[in-house]
Amino acid sequence: MSYDNTKAVRLKHLVEEATAAKQHMTVEVGALAQDILDLIPSPAAMTLPAAGWTNSSGITDYPYFYDLPVAAATATDAAEVCIDATGQVTAAACGLCPTCETRAGSIRFYAAAAPTAAITGNYILRKTDAASA
Repeated sequence: MSYDNTKAVRLKHLVEEATAAKQHMTVEVGALAQDILDLIPSPAAMTLPAAGWTNSSGITDYPYFYDLPVAAATATDAAEVCIDATGQVTAAACGLCPTCETRAGSIRFYAAAAPTAAITGNYILRKTDAASA
């Protein structure tokens, strides 16, 4: 076998190995991307009803509170909430606090007054690692 033929065979072998490595990496990257997507929490629908608010929060500007049941919630989690456009007027009228807090089994919402109608929206519960907190 001549030097040029040996070189061509080696080059062909390297191209085959590079192609196989690229295919393997594509599969690995795809699996990793899916693993990352699986870690991203999905929004959950919520309704803050007009009834059931308690007037004893101990917060002067937001004396009313409502605990939205969320079984997976813990006190160390974080909740991101988005009120639907249709509920914005009701939320503003009752003085819904722009923040909320997580508790064991619920997300607590505060307001200046109980709302006159249900407020709908979505929330995302972000789990935290209590060991790193």
